[in-house]
Amino acid sequence: MKLTELTLTNFRSHQKAVLKDLQAVNILTGPNGAGKSTILDAIGFGICGVCRGLDDGGRGAKQLMCDLPGAPKAATSVTFKVEGQEPMSRGLDQGPRSATHTKIISKLGLDEQVLRVLAAPLNLLDLDRRKQEEVFFSLTGSGITAEAVAEALKASGAEHDDPAALTTVEGREDALKYAKTSRLNLKKEIAGMVFTPDAAELPKYDEAAYHELVLNHDELFNDISSAKAEVNASAESSQHLKELLASAEKRLSDLKPGDTDGILSEAEVKGIRDSIEHRRKMGEGLATERQKQVAAQEQVAKIAAEGERVKGLGAKCSECGQKVAPAFVKERLADLNKDWAEAAKVVKQLEDRCQAILKDLGTIDQAALLVKLSTSERNKINAHNYAEQKNALTAEVKDLRARVAKVKVPELDAEALSKAEKELSELAEKVKAMDRSRCEVNREILVNQERTKKEAELEKLEALIKAIGPGGAVQQLMASDGTAEMVKRVQEYAAALGVGEVGIAFGPWQILFRGRDISLASTSEKWRISAAFGLAFAVKARASILCLDGADVLFGEVRDKFQELVFACGLEQVFVACTTEEAKKSAPDMEGLAMFAVSNENGVSKVERLRVEVAA
Repeated sequence: MKLTELTLTNFRSHQKAVLKDLQAVNILTGPNGAGKSTILDAIGFGICGVCRGLDDGGRGAKQLMCDLPGAPKAATSVTFKVEGQEPMSRGLDQGPRSATHTKIISKLGLDEQVLRVLAAPLNLLDLDRRKQEEVFFSLTGSGITAEAVAEALKASGAEHDDPAALTTVEGREDALKYAKTSRLNLKKEIAGMVFTPDAAELPKYDEAAYHELVLNHDELFNDISSAKAEVNASAESSQHLKELLASAEKRLSDLKPGDTDGILSEAEVKGIRDSIEHRRKMGEGLATERQKQVAAQEQVAKIAAEGERVKGLGAKCSECGQKVAPAFVKERLADLNKDWAEAAKVVKQLEDRCQAILKDLGTIDQAALLVKLSTSERNKINAHNYAEQKNALTAEVKDLRARVAKVKVPELDAEALSKAEKELSELAEKVKAMDRSRCEVNREILVNQERTKKEAELEKLEALIKAIGPGGAVQQLMASDGTAEMVKRVQEYAAALGVGEVGIAFGPWQILFRGRDISLASTSEKWRISAAFGLAFAVKARASILCLDGADVLFGEVRDKFQELVFACGLEQVFVACTTEEAKKSAPDMEGLAMFAVSNENGVSKVERLRVEVAA
């Protein structure tokens, strides 16, 4: 990829700047604040969508707008031509997440992260160490796998629950920090795990003696308990029997015979049952007579109805339509009157008979007879029950009196009991002391076991810290062939630019200069070291463009070395910005090199090609 032309429209201090006929090495020179770095920012923004002042997502792009009085109203944009391709342009609203960005990246054919680093490699030393390491490994292609980390840990006797986490810079730093903190805490715990014996004087623990003491104590305790239990049981049994006897005697004295005055003889019972049966039969006869009476009354009603019908007959029969003789009607009415009189007489006779039966029924009070029978039967049962209860209670009282007489409560030997209890107390104290001694032995064992367990954990942590720390197995794994090749190339380029002893430490990551941190190097040394990294990254990634700002070191012998190095690396294009005025006066007229002078008047930047003016 080689830029042939670059156009800035309302980009910061450049209202309109066109850089044509770009070469392999393009030097931008001019005083501070002239707008040289802005041209490099425009290259970065054009190809990557990010530059100085913008975050990784391209936010903050509005600050790129030219806000000078009288500036043209054209939209801010960067347009560039790549050799062999149509011009490409990016506006403020076409950042890293836009469709335009995707098209530009695909046309350039380079990894986006690689492009960002090459567009501003001098920023590498300003990144935090974690980001420096991430960029380094992403460009060298020497990232490590979880399987490789697991094998390296295993070979060094270390363990980690998530080897995949150790493949990232952040994961290794977090793991190392956590392991060191855990190691410190474990050491504190182990230091506190010291067995301190009980201050009291205790007998030496002997398991056999301890079990014998416990056995003797339990046997004596059981003997004393059995003796006391026997006395207590006898006393309780005697008292219980006495209470049962008193209860039985009271129930016997409280027993009263039932009422026997209402008990009937067998003949009386038979007479009452016969009267009840007679009354039942009379009731059945009354029901029969009532049925007959109802039937007779219905017959009387029928005869009366027929008489009324005959009385109402006219010249013809209402049923058949034949003529009816008056004599027939008269004769028929006479017969009906006679039949009605006989039927009414029968009804009267039946009513009289029912009344007679009712009168007889009234002479027998069945309910009273039943109550008399029930009372007699209940009194008979009560008398029987009284006799049975009296016999049972009498036998119970007799049995209880005999049992109370047999119970003998033994007496304890007070002196022997006191002696046995004293001996039991002494045995209990010995068992207690021996038990405390046993607990001390177990406590010492547990403390030692826990200490051993913690020490084993500490050994694992030490192994992990050693494995992922400086010089450890993971560091050695990180320093693979690709990494070593990149470090060697950086060292060669740094030496060619007049600085030496550049190195890299892994776990934790650190760029070293003469064995010290890179922050101790001078500004000139930092620039040349950054340039060496940028060139090495560009060569490794097979990129074709590199932007270097603040290259005041590029004059004299160092400039010649840098120029030779750029051409030797085979890069297609390099952009360098410097403030040295000597560059303008001694601009070389050679193939592959172009020099542009950048100036600023009243805030507006102007670009001119030395000896050939460029529109601005």
